[in-house]
Amino acid sequence: MPTQNYSTKSPRSVTYAAKEMLQRVARLEVSAKFAKNKDIPQNSTDNVTFRRLKPFNSTAFETPGITNALVTTPGGANLLLSEGTNPTAYTVDYVDVQATLQNYGVLFEFTSKTQLLHEDDIPGDMVDLAGDTMGEALEVVRIGAMVAASANVRRASAAANDAAIAKKLLAADLRQSARVLHNRRATKITEILAPSVNVKTEPVEAAFVVLCHTDAIPDIRDLPGFVHVSEYGQRKTISEYELGSWEEFRFVAIPIMTVEVDTGVAGASGLTPALLGSGSGKVDVYSSIVMGKESFGQVALRGRTAIKPTLLPATTVNHANPMGLKGYVGCNTWYTAKALNENWMVKIKHGVTVQ
Repeated sequence: MPTQNYSTKSPRSVTYAAKEMLQRVARLEVSAKFAKNKDIPQNSTDNVTFRRLKPFNSTAFETPGITNALVTTPGGANLLLSEGTNPTAYTVDYVDVQATLQNYGVLFEFTSKTQLLHEDDIPGDMVDLAGDTMGEALEVVRIGAMVAASANVRRASAAANDAAIAKKLLAADLRQSARVLHNRRATKITEILAPSVNVKTEPVEAAFVVLCHTDAIPDIRDLPGFVHVSEYGQRKTISEYELGSWEEFRFVAIPIMTVEVDTGVAGASGLTPALLGSGSGKVDVYSSIVMGKESFGQVALRGRTAIKPTLLPATTVNHANPMGLKGYVGCNTWYTAKALNENWMVKIKHGVTVQ
C-alpha cells in the first residue's frame, strides 16, 4: 500500500468526517436521484427485497389485461356485473426483486511527518477525496445495474445488431422508446431524491429521464426543438447535470455511461455524419438509458449510519502503530442497486458524432 509521505492540521473528527464524506457522496449522485429507495436497518440482513404489485389480470410485460370482452361481457370473472349475482373474486399478485448488499470502501495512508509538518492539510484532503471516490464508484454500480438490464434494447436507426450501428441518437429512437414505455404502462418520473443527507424526495415536472454520456451532448442539443436548461424560466431542473428537455424527455449527462469501443460498423470517420471511433476505426457504441418511475432501485445512502469512516491520526499509538508513524483516512459502506422492472426501461445503443 502506498503511503503519503511528508498537515499542519490534525485530521477532522470522526463525526465531522462522516458527515462531510456523506455530503460529497450525495453531491456526486446523479442516477440515484431517480431510483426507488429502500432503507435497510443496521444489523438486519445483507439481502434487500424490492416488491411491486402486479397489474390487474396481468399479461405479457406485466400490462393490465383489461380487454373489451372482460369489460362488456356480464357475469363470472368479467367486470360487467349481473343483477343480484356476486362476481368471481380475484386475488392480487406481487413480484419480488432481490439484491444482495455489497461492501465498498477506500483507504488512504499517511505518515506522522506528513500530518505534523506538511504545509497542506493532507489528511483533510483525504477525507474529501474518500467521499468523492465513493460517490463515483457507487455511480458506476448503478449505471452497471441499469445497462445490464437489457430486456428492451433499441439500436440507432433500428440497426439489426451492434455491429451494424452507424447512426447517432435519433429522434425516432427516442420516440420509439417512449412508445414502448407507454404501452407497457410505465409512468413518468414525478419526484426525485432530494440533494441532502436525509431520505426525502421533492416533486418535479413529469417526464421520462434519459441518462446519456457527456460525449452525446452535442447530438442531443441538435434535436429539433430541444430546450436548453437556460431557457427553463420557472421550471425546476432535476439535476445539476441536466442538459435540457425535448418532447417528453429530460436529458442528464454522465461521463461514466457505458461505451463499447470498436463495436459498430467499420469506417466511423467516413460516415455521414462522421462518428467517433477507436482502435480499428469502428464506431464506438454508447448506451443511453430511458427510464420511467421506479424502473430501478437502490439502498439509499442517507443518515448517520450510511457511511462508516476510518479516521486514525498518525500520532495515535497502539499495538499496530507503536511509534505513532502512520495514519489512515477512509470510508466504507454497504450498498446495492438493481433494475426492478425492465419493462419500464429502454436501453438505446448508438454512435456519437465527431463535433
